[in-house]
Amino acid sequence: MKFILAILIGIPTLSWTQDYGKEIQRILIEFSNLESYSIKAQISTSGSDAYNFSASIKSSKYGSHIKVGETEMLMNFNYSVAVDHSEKTIRVSKGDY
Repeated sequence: MKFILAILIGIPTLSWTQDYGKEIQRILIEFSNLESYSIKAQISTSGSDAYNFSASIKSSKYGSHIKVGETEMLMNFNYSVAVDHSEKTIRVSKGDY
């Protein structure tokens, strides 16, 4: 969950339009009490730095599957696996969720 928050906060175009970081953090805190949830979103901006991508998260008490554009992550309390389809890389990390 922290991964998707970091991605969305780090997008420079969003940082000046509204305070999305605080809103996403509030949503994540509220969702942390749920046993499972799923979110799908289509993000697009206009202007000189226009872009468009989709994002989704499926989470349960066992772990999460997060997809943002061409990147996917599978995470649980022991491991995380990140797949970057555009770079054709896979990263496996051991550590806490």
